[in-house]
Amino acid sequence: MPLSIFSWWAIERPFRNRQFLSRVTVLATTVLAIFIVLVVSGTTILTGGLPQRLPPEAARLAAFANDISPKRDACHELNRPIDPAEACVLGADVPPSMAVWADSHGVELSYALGEQLAKSGQSVIEFTSSACSPSLHYSPPYRLNCAQHNADVFTYLLAHSAIKTIVIASLVQQDDPVELTQILPGLDEAVSALRQAGRTVVLLYPVPTVDGIVPVKLARQQWREGKIDPESYPLTTYQQRLPGTLAALDNMVAARKLVAVRPTGLYCPNGTCLTYRDGIVLYFDFHHPTLSAARLLAADVLAAIPKTGG
Repeated sequence: MPLSIFSWWAIERPFRNRQFLSRVTVLATTVLAIFIVLVVSGTTILTGGLPQRLPPEAARLAAFANDISPKRDACHELNRPIDPAEACVLGADVPPSMAVWADSHGVELSYALGEQLAKSGQSVIEFTSSACSPSLHYSPPYRLNCAQHNADVFTYLLAHSAIKTIVIASLVQQDDPVELTQILPGLDEAVSALRQAGRTVVLLYPVPTVDGIVPVKLARQQWREGKIDPESYPLTTYQQRLPGTLAALDNMVAARKLVAVRPTGLYCPNGTCLTYRDGIVLYFDFHHPTLSAARLLAADVLAAIPKTGG
């Protein structure tokens, strides 16, 4: 309604009364009006709509789209390379005893681990690069610096023996030849060398992926239907999408004596994968864990380490 009123006042009314404004003034006013409409529309799209229009619970669900690491822009390698020596250390103000080596699936996990490690006077260093799986010798065509990034991180980890534990995470949506024949062998090479160097390696298995932007989808359901449907698909579907990947990871865990952490315990309780549970939305898009979910995964990681040991 406000845009309609402004459009009538600024555009339509002057054209109906040619004595009111000159042609140049009308043109200038028209351009200004279009600019304002574009700005307002763009802002509405970028913010996911007008939050004040949503009922409280729908607004709460939608807000999980911004439930991300406050350090994501500063610490995550996306548009600029980050030298390992300049990587973010999160947690207590002490040298890191833990590292996260991951693609973008390690960003929120790094921050959550930093929060929890700070309580015991420890810290974690974050090595995360978008679309760059932690694997040696491989660069996807859209991330040509990936192999160099991983080589630099790998060299840094081997050179810093105080980093006792390395947490590895990566997005895998389904089996494909590149994953099975290039990425996983490069990962196995890296973890084998790290284990030989006496490090504990924690392998976070792939998070289930879903359809749509989850906070928006749930907020829309809540708004329109007064309830949400958090179920996405059976756990067996996840397993059927990744048989080769899961088998390779299982073999790697057994052969290299890695610490395995399976996010399906959080995401797929009782055999059904969910997008929402225990009051939190589990994704901020269609595959990245929210910071709230990452805090639960971080607790699982830290709980698994003492049980398995180095």
